[in-house]
Amino acid sequence: LVHLWLEMKTIADVGFLGMPNAGKSSLLRCISRAKPKAAPYAFTTLAPSIGVMERNGYERIRVADLPGIIQGASSDRGLGLAFLRHAERSRALAIVVDVSSVSKRDPVRDLQVVVEEVQLFRQHMLQRAKIVVLNKMDLPGAAEGASAVERYLRTPEAGALRHAAVFASERG
Repeated sequence: LVHLWLEMKTIADVGFLGMPNAGKSSLLRCISRAKPKAAPYAFTTLAPSIGVMERNGYERIRVADLPGIIQGASSDRGLGLAFLRHAERSRALAIVVDVSSVSKRDPVRDLQVVVEEVQLFRQHMLQRAKIVVLNKMDLPGAAEGASAVERYLRTPEAGALRHAAVFASERG
């Protein structure tokens, strides 16, 4: 008797990474027909949700809403390694950052934590195509948060993100 372990390596063209409640699920709902659970509490997403975004009427891009990444995820804090393994299965990374002041979080620090955790898990993942999505632009304090992230991305400290594209999104 032979036992085989098969693992699906690619689940999406683009994986949404970010802290819990960064708006990854809501963003996926806006750009696709997927209906991931979205709620105002951490870790509503425990498994990836896949949506298909159509472009030019024929091109299809598979997008994955991945569970939130927290500091210590690369050391298996919470369900960290399982969550990071989902990110490994995406061809490109979209790091979604809540730039509003509503969450009372520092968007630059959130971006740094996500990048640090990915780097500690599998440094080569940061060589993939990546984009930083400035999310919740329609909420109070977003302009200031977005400016802070954009300033950070122009500094040498931004490292692998220094040349990442930036996209601003608001509720669809």
